[in-house]
Amino acid sequence: MQNKRWPKSAQVDFFETLAQLIAVGYDLEKALVSLQSLLPKLRQDLQVIVGGLREGRHFYRLITPYVRSEIRRELAFAVVHGNLMDILAEIGSRERRRMQQIQKLRQLLLYPVMLFGLLAVIFAVFIQFLLPEFTNMGMALPTFPGLPVVIFAMTFVLIVVGVAGLSWWRRHSWLQRLVAIRRLPLIGPVMRLSLDYQISLQLGLLLTSGVSFSVIVKRFASLDEGGVLKDVSRLAEKSLTAGESIAEFVRKVPLLPRESELLFSKGKQQHEIGQEFQLLAERKFELLERQISRYLLIIQPLCFGVIGLVVVGLYLLMLMPMYQNMGELMTW
Repeated sequence: MQNKRWPKSAQVDFFETLAQLIAVGYDLEKALVSLQSLLPKLRQDLQVIVGGLREGRHFYRLITPYVRSEIRRELAFAVVHGNLMDILAEIGSRERRRMQQIQKLRQLLLYPVMLFGLLAVIFAVFIQFLLPEFTNMGMALPTFPGLPVVIFAMTFVLIVVGVAGLSWWRRHSWLQRLVAIRRLPLIGPVMRLSLDYQISLQLGLLLTSGVSFSVIVKRFASLDEGGVLKDVSRLAEKSLTAGESIAEFVRKVPLLPRESELLFSKGKQQHEIGQEFQLLAERKFELLERQISRYLLIIQPLCFGVIGLVVVGLYLLMLMPMYQNMGELMTW
C-alpha cells in the first residue's frame, strides 16, 4: 500500500464523522462504507480499508499510511484494550479542537508575517539601490566594530551546543529524552501535559477493559507500536517481577502523571481506577488547551517586538547616515 497521508483537515473530518456514525449505532465496517459517500475524496482509500477489514486485518494497520504516527499508536493500543470505538470517538473530538488551535495560530501570524515580508522588501531595496548611492555620495555608514566577533562567538556556541545535544540524543532512549524535554522551559509544560493526557487516556481504557494489570504490562511490552508506553511497560514488567507494588513502580517513573500514585494507592477496583484515569485524561487535555492558548496570546506581541527591533535597525542603516551628512553640511 502506498504511503499517501491525508491532509490534516481530511483526517479531522474522517475521525469526527466516523465517531458520530459510531455514536448512533453503526459498527466500524458499516461506518466506513457510509463514509465513502460522505467523504468522496477519501473513497478509494476507504474502499481499501474496508477490504482489509473483511480480510481480518487490524484497523490500525490499514489506517497507518493515511494518518500521523501518534494516531496510529493510539489505535494500536486498541488491540490490547479492545475499546476501539471509544478511542475513535476521543480522536475525533480531539483532532477537531487541535485544528481550531492551528487555525487560530495562522490568524495570529498572518499580520506579523505580512509585516516581515514588507520589511524584507524594504531591506532588499536598501541593499540593492540605496546603499550603493550612499557609498558613491561619500556618506559614512554606521559601523559596529565588535559585531563580527559577536556573530562568530554566537555561531561557535550554537554549533558546540548542537553537536553536544545531538550526541546526547543518540545515546539515550526515547524515555530518557522525553523526561529531559519535560524539564525545558516553554516546551516542557506542553510536552508534560500532552504525555500525561496520552498515558492517562490509554491507562483508563486499558484498566476499564477488564484485562488484568499484569497482562496489560506484558502485552504492551511486546507491542510493536507501543512507543513510550512500551518502554514504561518494560520497566513495569521488571518492577512487578521484582515484587514491587504498582504504587512503588509509579513513584520511580517520572514520566507517569503525578496523580498516578494516588489513584493506584486508593485500593479501589481496577475498573474504578480506569474510570478515574479517563477523567484525569479529560482534565489534562483541558489544561493542555489552556497552556497552548496562553502561548498563542503572546505570539503576536512577541512578533511585533521583533519587527520593532528590525525597524530600529533599518533606521540606523538608512536614516542615520543621512542625518550625519546633513549635519556636516550645515556646519560647513
